[in-house]
Amino acid sequence: MLRPGSAGQFSGLHRIFLQTMAEVAGLVLGGVPLIVMAMQSYREFLEYGGNYLKYDDLLQEIKDAVSIQQDLLYGTFETIGLHEPNYDELGARLQELYPGKHDLFMREIRRMEVTVSELMKELCLDSLGKPRWSGEQLARMEYEWRKIKRAVSSKKTKKLIDQLQERNAQLSGCLRRSEIFKGQSSPMVQTLQARFNLREFDAIRQHACDIKDTLDACWHCSCSDRHSTSLDLDWQSNPPNGLPKFGVSLSYTKSSGGVAIANGPEWQKIRTHIEGQSSNSPTTKGAQVLALRSVNVIHGPTVQQATTPKKSFFSRKQPQTPSPLPSPSISAASSAPSLTEIKSLCQFLQELEKDGSNLGFLLTPGEKKRVHIAPVAKAHLPSTEPVTLESLMSPKTPVAHLSLSRRKRFEIAAAAAWATLLLYDTPWLTDTWDKAGLYFFLEKNTTNNIFAANPCISTEVNNATSTRRFQNKLIRNEAVFALGILLIELSIDAAKAIYFNNAKRVYNLDVDLPEIEPSEQPRRTRAQSNREARIMQAPQPLQLPWREPEAHEKPYDLDAFTRFTTQNSDLKFVYVQWLDYLATLRARMLPIAEFRRLVTEGERIRISRGNTGTLQNDHVTSAVSSTGQLYVEPDISTLRLTHSKDALASATTIASFANEDGRPSTCCPRNSLKMLTDRFSNDHGIDLVAGFEIEVVFLKVGTDDQYIPWTTNHAWGTFTPEQFDIALPVLAEIADELANIGINIQQFHSESGPGQYEFVLPPLPILQAIDTLIQARQVIHQIARLHGLRATLHPVPLNSVGSGQHVHLSLNSSTLSSEDLEKKELSFFAAVLEHLPSICGFLLSNTASYARVKDNMWTSGAWVAWGTQNRETPLRRVKQGRWEIRCLDGFANPYLALSALLAAGLGGVQEGRQMEMKDCTANPAALTDTQREELGITTKMPVSLDESLDELEKDEVLKRGMDEKMIGDFIVIKRAEKEMLDGMEEKERHAWLIERY
Repeated sequence: MLRPGSAGQFSGLHRIFLQTMAEVAGLVLGGVPLIVMAMQSYREFLEYGGNYLKYDDLLQEIKDAVSIQQDLLYGTFETIGLHEPNYDELGARLQELYPGKHDLFMREIRRMEVTVSELMKELCLDSLGKPRWSGEQLARMEYEWRKIKRAVSSKKTKKLIDQLQERNAQLSGCLRRSEIFKGQSSPMVQTLQARFNLREFDAIRQHACDIKDTLDACWHCSCSDRHSTSLDLDWQSNPPNGLPKFGVSLSYTKSSGGVAIANGPEWQKIRTHIEGQSSNSPTTKGAQVLALRSVNVIHGPTVQQATTPKKSFFSRKQPQTPSPLPSPSISAASSAPSLTEIKSLCQFLQELEKDGSNLGFLLTPGEKKRVHIAPVAKAHLPSTEPVTLESLMSPKTPVAHLSLSRRKRFEIAAAAAWATLLLYDTPWLTDTWDKAGLYFFLEKNTTNNIFAANPCISTEVNNATSTRRFQNKLIRNEAVFALGILLIELSIDAAKAIYFNNAKRVYNLDVDLPEIEPSEQPRRTRAQSNREARIMQAPQPLQLPWREPEAHEKPYDLDAFTRFTTQNSDLKFVYVQWLDYLATLRARMLPIAEFRRLVTEGERIRISRGNTGTLQNDHVTSAVSSTGQLYVEPDISTLRLTHSKDALASATTIASFANEDGRPSTCCPRNSLKMLTDRFSNDHGIDLVAGFEIEVVFLKVGTDDQYIPWTTNHAWGTFTPEQFDIALPVLAEIADELANIGINIQQFHSESGPGQYEFVLPPLPILQAIDTLIQARQVIHQIARLHGLRATLHPVPLNSVGSGQHVHLSLNSSTLSSEDLEKKELSFFAAVLEHLPSICGFLLSNTASYARVKDNMWTSGAWVAWGTQNRETPLRRVKQGRWEIRCLDGFANPYLALSALLAAGLGGVQEGRQMEMKDCTANPAALTDTQREELGITTKMPVSLDESLDELEKDEVLKRGMDEKMIGDFIVIKRAEKEMLDGMEEKERHAWLIERY
């Protein structure tokens, strides 16, 4: 069991344990289990990654989250009188307060301890001796926030959200947040969490907030205007499933008139009363009907000092900000009512739950006299006879009026409001969620004003049919859920805050951010300190502890899409394309109207998850899943026009995969590469740049239907008349079409093989470089096709020199010194060389690829080695900071290939791996064994796909850096492909591959 100050690797986690146990105490005594949700979110982002946030962007958010966390802790500690977690004292206190439930609460505490302990284990060092906590994982949290935000950012709810935020800005958000967190009990929280998702859970929470606001307003109406308020309770028989139905109605009236009727069949009385007022008689300013169910109160409200508003809450001209509930029996300087006082406030409602119990007299705190409860018909009766629940439910006494002082009436009303969360906790809640919740009726002729500034009962409600019709216009769940997002975000940010300092200190994280001291006071947030809130502050504008999202906070950049379509107004189609594991380019063609709808509404294209496990001819493999879906998400930043020879006025875009919940799919090669590049940038300050060389052989069909070279009278770098006459017009056309769509090649020239040419692409950020590579290859293939040619990436399409797809990889940094960057660069490539045999499973992914793994071929050579300007080694160092990977060809999925290189290199950078292999300036094949050993060249390149896949299957470093299941599926698919190809005749297999690559 973890305890403060325990020895070992957790000694530096003292503060997180204190915070966690404080949250446990808050949970037990009625607080929100923020830490549980934070842990769940944190555990999720340990599993996934993304790039939406950098460390330097986190600093302010972390400060805000620390402030929020402190706010909750102060209130919890002061409420229960404990200033540090003490099991014995806490257990004794719980036993005293809640006899019979002590064991339940202590089990909850220990369950939380186990959760904390498990989470700590997840934060332990990995086998490399480095922490698993990284910018990629923090980015996972940011993605969760974006996903939730998108869920309520549709046009349907945007107006409601805006109105809700405006209303929150007028209220004292800090008090609403800090107090509502303390208005629940642990058993209820567990029940609701098990029944609802987080957004539904917070919708219920918001109901309680709204009730309290109304009660606060009613208090000021009665105090400042010296008008009377009344609290009326109404019990009706035959509720759903026979459970008791408890209704509360608050009305604000002039002292000389007005009635207060509860919900249910009394609507007609309300209408009659409202319409019966003469112009000269006192009028009812408004009414708030609260539908409360089955009472089970354990904890009551936090009482605060009040200030008087200038205008009545029910003024229809301008909504006013209600002030918090005044403390009737505690001085203004006192912090909060004691637990005994809170229990007394709730005593009446607790008694109501006991069917047939004798309510008798009610003793309330702060009163020296006994207050009686009497049944009322048309007027108050002085009787002090005991009243039972059975008599109150009698049709002869449909309304029971509490003959209490105004202050005591309000105290009990406040207790009822704070019991709302418990009152919702009934077995039939799911059947009445939309119909029997908190009713905000619309005013007449305001059908679009769902968040009415002054909620009141509509005069149009005169029968059951009208009631049902108006219920369809009540506040919908989506609007209330918008506020529920706040709790999710606070939970996410709290997780960041909890782990930031300790993880940075204990694990020596490589981030240059200052420690966050507990004494620091971040800027004002929605959840201010309870200590500050004791003195009511003037209402503050809504302060969000996160970056306010832009208007297009959906999966797509709407501004970029609008600019693109505006500049290309004749666009008719969009090709959404992606590469599968076997580097087959898949596509969906969408009319521009449908693509615009998809982007605007934040939707994705659905495909079967099984599509990722098929071969080029759609033959299934054991990697195919027959259930589940993937969602194809186009990347708007990759939008390009297609070339001018395309028959359609179209554009193309590269896509990634998302899961059903909207998160980036870990089985997506493009997502894998993005996560890895983000880790280099966020964790190590390294930006990766790549430049590809496309070696392609142009073929034509001969007389015997066999492929033959397009041109033969050329060699490397030549420009013969035949090339000028035949090849140059087509090559120039390709270059022009590439330039027209924004791909400006650096050069093109002939290579050594017949019909072989090379196009050199510009260096770009690594993900953009591969996206550009795919789009450039497609232009080359299609333009060649229009000229009757087949442009192939096959590594050995003819009995001649081979073709590669070499990539130049550069490590750059704007923060590291040249010396530090060189060290990391050598660590990177030292690890790449160590894992190169297994990486070749991705780089040389077909049996035909290994025809190039030979000595003296200027390809990649047969030895694992590196050398400066050495083209007989798989890694050629061009200059400091720039290396060429030569053992890569057109069969490879470049996202997977580069992911494997980066995963290996990341491990080397994290470990600070030393480059033990020396610079080989000679052909390794020409060296003796002794000479090679002196250089550290001891490993040969794999000579077959089987050998590479076997090595890949055993490589734990790559499995940690990439997705292990994705690697496993890739191996299964490649072996199935090899089995299929091995069953073909040599000529058939050769032609089959040329047709597809």
